[in-house]
Amino acid sequence: DTSVSVCMTCQFWKRGFPRADAGSCRRNPPIIVGSLIEVDPTVASDLRLATVFPLTDEFDWCGEFRHKDRLS
Repeated sequence: DTSVSVCMTCQFWKRGFPRADAGSCRRNPPIIVGSLIEVDPTVASDLRLATVFPLTDEFDWCGEFRHKDRLS
């Protein structure tokens, strides 16, 4: 039923990663994430940064839903 207000029917959702039944929410800018990588214990750790969009399942939902078929 495409009238259901879930991620797979939202205009902000992009299917396909990391599974076929999952996707990313593009409602807001990506989130900056980081991790410390210790290459050599005698040298300072290296901070690696990346950006990611929130990952959701196709049947998740939120309060920001906008149906794909509606312009406003």
